Amino acid sequence: MGEVGGEKLDAFVSATTAFLRTEVPEVVEHASEEEISAFVRQGVGQAAANSISDPYLVQQYVLFMAWAGADLSAQPWAAAILSDTQLSPETKIFELEDYILSQRGSA
Repeated sequence: MGEVGGEKLDAFVSATTAFLRTEVPEVVEHASEEEISAFVRQGVGQAAANSISDPYLVQQYVLFMAWAGADLSAQPWAAAILSDTQLSPETKIFELEDYILSQRGSA
């Protein structure tokens, strides 16, 4: 897959907005289209800053932001995963997901 950016960004933001409305309606139900688009764009930026550019992985990253907070990359546990240069983008996403799901399960 290609990278998210350039001409494809608007289409990606639109598709990811629809994805969030389906996957986490409770998180986005009171947000406007503009607010969700800004949230998705923020996620794209955070993902790119952490060497995550595959569209599927970026979409998962944005979903994790919806679950764990817009400041995901600044949270110490996530920062430790994201800053590990030995991890591939896929492994970073898998480790983020494992942590978030373990926390959601214990809540």
